Order: sequence, then C-alpha cells, then structure tokens
Amino acid sequence: MPFSVQRNSFIGRLQRSTASQRSVKWVFRKLKGHSMAIVVTRNRAGKMMHTVAVRQHSIVVDEPESNGGEDLGPTAHELYDSAVGTCKAMTALWYAKRKGIPVEGIEVTVERDDSEERKGIYRLFVTLALTGPLTEEQRQELLNVASKCPVHRLMTDATTQIRTALRQAAGD
Repeated sequence: MPFSVQRNSFIGRLQRSTASQRSVKWVFRKLKGHSMAIVVTRNRAGKMMHTVAVRQHSIVVDEPESNGGEDLGPTAHELYDSAVGTCKAMTALWYAKRKGIPVEGIEVTVERDDSEERKGIYRLFVTLALTGPLTEEQRQELLNVASKCPVHRLMTDATTQIRTALRQAAGD
C-alpha cells in the first residue's frame, strides 16, 4: 500500500477514535489525587492498536503485521526496552548539566536478544554515543552514571510485584 494512502487511512482512524480519547480524559479526571496511573485503552481504529495515556500524553501502541497488527506504533516490548534507553540518556544529561560536563549530544541504542525470554532470560545491549568536547574521563563518568539509571536498577535489582484484577468498565 502506498505510504500516502496508509498515512491518510491512519489519520482518519485516529480522528474517528476521539471517543476513546474522551474516555481516557474521563479516567484521568476520576484518578486525580490518587497515585499516578497509566491507562491503556483499546483503540478500535486499528486491529491491535491501543492508546497509552500517561499524565497529559498519549502513545499509540500496536503490533507489526506479522503479529496481527498494522505497525502503527511501537510494541509493548519496544516501549519496555526504550524505557531503559531513555532513562540512561536523561540520567547522563542530568548529571552532565549538574557537573558542568560539556556534553552536546546523546544517542542511546538498545538492542534486544529475546531468544531465551521463555526461559526467563531477556538480554538488552545498550550503547551510548556522546558528542561534545569531552575528555575520556568525562565519557567514562557519564557511562558509569548511565549504567546506574533508575530504570536500569529497577529492571535488574528490584523485585516487581504485579497484581492484575478486573474492574467495572466505564459505561457498563
């Protein structure tokens, strides 16, 4: 399918999904004053598409065509992987600003090896590309700080407990 047709089709589906966006806003109004909640809502404009609402932001999540989706957004696994890459980049930048380290650009690449995920082994290989007039010592310092970012520590040091329950859907 030509890109322009696919793009226009996607825009039309997003415009038709305003009811889904309104329901996400309603949920956020109801959750004010409670701990932060991330709300994931099926977006019927796509076969597998969902909308993730975080504070005032929304992210379209989908699956590739090979998994029954239309590849209209990143997958849940890609968001998980990107969380650690984003955290490393932001942690390095925060630290550099605080310490006066002249970093100009940060690019983080995350590669996944999920070949043994069913055995409980999930490997991420992360590389940082740093630009600016940095000494080797500053580069190593930023690498060390990025390696200790909160999401990295959460993924590797914390025991995550997840409880899943049913609740009455809005409008039911």
